[in-house]
Amino acid sequence: MDDLTILPGRNLTRPAKETNSVALLAEIMGRYIAPLQASRDFRAQWQASGLSIGSMVFGEGAIETSPLRYLAEAKRIHAGWLRHYSEIEAAHSALTEILMGFERVDPLTATRMVAVLLAALGKKKSDEETGLLLAATTDMLSPLDAAVAITTKLWEPVNAHPFVLAVAIKALIAKAVFTSASELREEMGRVSRNIALAASAMSYLAETIGRADEIVFVGDRATWSTNYADVDSGVAAAMRDSLIREAPDIDDDGSEIPPSDRWRALDEKAGGTTS
Repeated sequence: MDDLTILPGRNLTRPAKETNSVALLAEIMGRYIAPLQASRDFRAQWQASGLSIGSMVFGEGAIETSPLRYLAEAKRIHAGWLRHYSEIEAAHSALTEILMGFERVDPLTATRMVAVLLAALGKKKSDEETGLLLAATTDMLSPLDAAVAITTKLWEPVNAHPFVLAVAIKALIAKAVFTSASELREEMGRVSRNIALAASAMSYLAETIGRADEIVFVGDRATWSTNYADVDSGVAAAMRDSLIREAPDIDDDGSEIPPSDRWRALDEKAGGTTS
């Protein structure tokens, strides 16, 4: 992180090794792109199977009312998609972590990344103007900016996750447009919305596969067991861990609450990794 230098006789700070800063963008995007790629691929597979993201496959209260009514469709989904469940859950978790905003790009890294944007677009501004644009852009990514935005509600805080910033910078470079901090803010908002859509799709798929798992467990236990015999034990562990309300617990009186039959069966398939 020591590749920033002050130009002699000027106030502008810029990367001494520009290629290192360009590589930083690629490294950050490479670190986080996998869950987005997984979401894209799984959505395409889901639609290719004749289903659409967001459509209700099973009716409300399907288990309580008539599980057998949806059994045929549940078995089809269970047979084809159970093996992907842990991957889908992992993608959803990773995308959600980006959206939560717990990880923020640090000021030095932000400066290096935005400097790449300015250099790539060959801004014909004075050093003072360029320095002000760089300062305004990186300040927009600070925790103080977010705190003031949330408190005053005068503007929307940006998601300052390194991946969001890196993708927004690449998008602006591709469009060859960048004259103000507001343009980067708008692009980062667009990136965040796309990530939110990808996360929502993974949440929908995980929930639908989970519902299919429940219906097949109730309606055809033999098929349910056969399907789990064909997948990694991590799938059963991921499905079990999603059943938070069905896990063993202790009530307010200190008495043990036993797990549901499905939780117990999944725990067995997972190798009993949770007591």
